[in-house]
Amino acid sequence: MPRRLPSSHGFSGILPWLLIALGLLAAPLRADIHPVPLEKNTDSAKCLECHASDDNREFGGTGPNGPHGSSYSHILERNYQFGQAATPGGPVTNLYPNPDTSPQGPYALCAKCHSLATVMSAASWAYHPDHVSTDGFSCSICHAAHGMGAVSPSVTGERLINFDINVVTQNGANPISYNRATNTCTLVCHGEAHDTTGAHAATAVRSVVR
Repeated sequence: MPRRLPSSHGFSGILPWLLIALGLLAAPLRADIHPVPLEKNTDSAKCLECHASDDNREFGGTGPNGPHGSSYSHILERNYQFGQAATPGGPVTNLYPNPDTSPQGPYALCAKCHSLATVMSAASWAYHPDHVSTDGFSCSICHAAHGMGAVSPSVTGERLINFDINVVTQNGANPISYNRATNTCTLVCHGEAHDTTGAHAATAVRSVVR
């Protein structure tokens, strides 16, 4: 029997694409957008770089090219796990201690374009290894894959940073924010309160390994 795909086209499959298309129309207004490889004058590639059949021929499978269905949610071509926390600001559920950073790992979609080995070496940011391996962060906790507009002084969209409010919460009365100049965030996450000085104070256990 053909496999049952958890993510395929139909009304529920088309709706996210409509939202993506609307987002692309607004792209020039964004502070930062996701730079993906594109063929000249081919706007659809902005979606198809990530949304495609997981067994497509282009990458060695036997299925059709394009977004016909995937075993991964949101019709994603590769695995992309989301970060989890029982309560915003509380310990992050660490599902992948020392995760596989290959194209077969939990963040394989990011590995299509980014060197996760470089990310985990702290070359891009000193705290990437601790956040990902020790605390169990997925890329999704801090970064918005579709880009993020500058909607307020505290949400600039730079570096695609847009924190997942299912995982983080406000630090007191201060709005959740990121400061590129100091490379710091103001919020409570993984049991610690962060502020613009870079200081952080523990409020709970940082992560729970499962």
